[in-house]
Amino acid sequence: METINEACDFRPEIDDSLTMEGIVNEYQALFFNARLMTVVGNDLLVGTKNFQLKFIKEHEQYLDVSNDDKGLSGSVRICHNLKEQSSIDEIYIFIHGLGGSLEQFLPLLKLTDLSNKSFIAVDLPGFGQSEFNDEYNIANYSMSSIIGFLKSQVFSRYLTTNTKIILTGHSMGCYLALHFYQQYKTEYQIQKIVLLAPPNPHETRLDKSNYSTRFIIRTMFSWSWIFDFYRKRFDQSKGLQSSGIKSFFHDISFDIIPENVQNIYLRLLQFSHNIQIKSKSLMGYLYGWDPIDWNKIVKLANEDTNLESVIALCGVNDMITPLEYSRTIINKFKNSNLQIVGTIEIEDCSHNLSFDNPTKVATAFYDNVLKK
Repeated sequence: METINEACDFRPEIDDSLTMEGIVNEYQALFFNARLMTVVGNDLLVGTKNFQLKFIKEHEQYLDVSNDDKGLSGSVRICHNLKEQSSIDEIYIFIHGLGGSLEQFLPLLKLTDLSNKSFIAVDLPGFGQSEFNDEYNIANYSMSSIIGFLKSQVFSRYLTTNTKIILTGHSMGCYLALHFYQQYKTEYQIQKIVLLAPPNPHETRLDKSNYSTRFIIRTMFSWSWIFDFYRKRFDQSKGLQSSGIKSFFHDISFDIIPENVQNIYLRLLQFSHNIQIKSKSLMGYLYGWDPIDWNKIVKLANEDTNLESVIALCGVNDMITPLEYSRTIINKFKNSNLQIVGTIEIEDCSHNLSFDNPTKVATAFYDNVLKK
């Protein structure tokens, strides 16, 4: 329990010249609206030391990647504890979701590190601190392109065919993890797949045959500045009452009392990331959404002698990806040959699992993934 508490404590992550209480008090104006932000600009939240986390800064690295075989290039931020010239027997890979960043895995990254396990987390191109050189080409955002890009330009630098892999995805990152498994199971020894708040397993709105929806998404991609304006003026102006906070966290009290300070800080941290999300990237990834062939995935899992488990963790209060989605996905694997298949339901938790209830999520991850 001491290790889990250490992994979930964000206070040591803050710059030594600051305190969490001081930061929370500084941003009281954002508790109910963000008018102050609209007056002085995003610098109030972006680029400030208030939301720079020590563990991330100490373990992050920027990769300038050249064109891969699909013509993609850019700068990719990763976070890892890998030592140069060392052989990696086992590695935990973390892939975030739509509009996310690698910071959202912080308690799990620290817990993995404290457990003396190797890990690598990545900011997907177009999100967090990663950039496409050609962000205006909507073809860059297909899931197959993204997975191929990450494999050839990031993971292949560290992995060999003998490396045992534990894949963890959050939200849309679950789909990316499953596509990665389907495409590269013969190249790597993928042992576990962990799905944090997985999306609708039968998402039809984003089907390639849904021409009207795809036309709308492509139009919004081309005119993304309009959506940026709308989000800032009519949603983010509500501060911690904006949709990107209310729908990602199960509950919040704005009483600045000791037991509640970290909860407020984590919502401010998420809000500071939300205002940096590009609408163009959001629309690009939605347009590039590729469905999962569940029959094929289950068949592959049954034939795979390396894969041991598929586990889903979901917040009971999740309104974005309800528990029903996790249960439906796991039920598909119930009759498989896997050793462990199950859904872990996290009480008092919504979509942003590691920020909303870090202790319960880290405990579940430790007991069901790291210790197994």
